[in-house]
Amino acid sequence: MSSKEIARKEEAEMAERESRHSIGPRVDIRETTEAVYVEAEMPGVGREEVDVRLEEGELRILGRVTLQEPDDHPYRHIEHRSSNYERVFRLSEAIDPDRIEATMKNGVLFLRLPKREEAKP
Repeated sequence: MSSKEIARKEEAEMAERESRHSIGPRVDIRETTEAVYVEAEMPGVGREEVDVRLEEGELRILGRVTLQEPDDHPYRHIEHRSSNYERVFRLSEAIDPDRIEATMKNGVLFLRLPKREEAKP
């Protein structure tokens, strides 16, 4: 096997490992009488790489960072890790799932989880 083939194989194996790698974003949570607010830090994640899902009472936050390789000078060696961000929270019955709002700014995901009227004090 040539050195180029070995390098390609190592790169493919690294890409496969990294595609499975995920870390939990740092999260701040605060609560008011009206809603719960979640701020999740996901540096390097753009609006298109964020997925927020609500399934069976669980709020799942997913984000993906991808390393952009320059067209004019391809990398010879990469140690920067492209990671998935993933965090799951069990939501209270007090949250109204139909009114959840999400915005992304400067690598921070902002979620507003409004409470149901009957759950407010």
